Amino acid sequence: MKTLLTQSGFCVEASDALQKVLYKMNVPYIDNELEALKIFPNSNLKFIGDKGKYKRELGNNEIVQETIFGKPIIK
Repeated sequence: MKTLLTQSGFCVEASDALQKVLYKMNVPYIDNELEALKIFPNSNLKFIGDKGKYKRELGNNEIVQETIFGKPIIK
């Protein structure tokens, strides 16, 4: 997983245990709210200022705390 996430065009949204593992493995993460909003438009995504972590609302009004790891291609 680390090999893929260090290549351009690959990313994963992670939380909880996977998030902790990816931080320890020094996998790059998105730390820019504008870039994250391009990946998840219309999601009411708000960065919380901690290592790329953000909160966003799912379709069922549930709020999740996630981080985007990898190097997505953002247009």
